[in-house]
Amino acid sequence: MMSIFQSSQLQALGPQIYLIFFVLVLFEGSAITFLAGMAAASGLLNPVPIYVLAVLGNTTTDWFWYGLGYLGKVEWLAGNGPARKVWRRLGGDLTLGQIERIQDRMREHAPRVLLIAKLTAGFAIASLIATGLVKVSPRRWVPPVLFAEAIRSGVLVFLGYHMTRSLAQIEAGLGWLLLVGFLIMLGYISWYVRHAAMKWLNG
Repeated sequence: MMSIFQSSQLQALGPQIYLIFFVLVLFEGSAITFLAGMAAASGLLNPVPIYVLAVLGNTTTDWFWYGLGYLGKVEWLAGNGPARKVWRRLGGDLTLGQIERIQDRMREHAPRVLLIAKLTAGFAIASLIATGLVKVSPRRWVPPVLFAEAIRSGVLVFLGYHMTRSLAQIEAGLGWLLLVGFLIMLGYISWYVRHAAMKWLNG
């Protein structure tokens, strides 16, 4: 595994690698942040700027989804046009009635919903779009999102960094088994929290 990150071509990029990392985070934050943590374990990257850039990059993306909702209309999500197709791909295939109920909940509980959504990485995009649709003030949603992102990015960098170091010290087969087991457990916890949150949102 360590050999993946020991490329002389990658090392030759120098400080530019951090700019590339920031751009990649905008499109695939979690996976890229985890891989960057693994690269930091090999000494190729510094985990501190990786962490800071991950938080900034993911928060920038959150602003995009919020703005998309802010400029949009609820009716677009309940129709049969391209907006509905995009919404379904983001995990938000809901009826107009369900969307309206979620809007009511978001007006009242947006900070709590976004905090849970960001930490579970399950329906964060749909929640951010809904937050924009109901015109929730950034003063209400930015602090919990930033707080959750700081925790989530820190966990991803920490896991990538320390798992790589641990896997290098123990037998490869056992290391991968532990990693898969941990990811399965994490996925189950994330699914359970998302399921409970969506049940609460839908009343």
